[in-house]
Amino acid sequence: MTQELCTSTDIDCVDSEIQGLIDSFMFAVAVAPDLEDAQSIERREIDLRAWVGALSAKVLERDIQAAIDSEKIRKDERELIKGWPKKLKNRGVREVTLQTSWGIAITVRARYYSGNGKKAKGKGMYPALRLLGIYDRCTPYSGPQYLNHRIS
Repeated sequence: MTQELCTSTDIDCVDSEIQGLIDSFMFAVAVAPDLEDAQSIERREIDLRAWVGALSAKVLERDIQAAIDSEKIRKDERELIKGWPKKLKNRGVREVTLQTSWGIAITVRARYYSGNGKKAKGKGMYPALRLLGIYDRCTPYSGPQYLNHRIS
């Protein structure tokens, strides 16, 4: 498994997706729909919220990936692993799906560490995500909302 997290080609691709979402949104708001009743207004509100959520999630995905790729987080990650009570082994870069507050899942790539042996399987962590305050595969703002939704 490669240690490479994100390349400039990946970032260009995400920026291209962001631009596509912006173009789609701009087209949608350029033309006023025929709002005739409560259902048509509701549909419009749902559509606008979906576009804004999708755009926001894609921008957040890009920004979190850039933070994971930063030298500062990499340095802090090494220090965290070095100071961990148990010895952890770098298991390589893995894709991690995160839940956002918009209800849209995003995917980032981060280094995964776990202990040695069969008992350690599935008991690892993503130090970069921990350093960024991302736990339980939820962004910091979505975490409490997601847990409250699951409880109620």
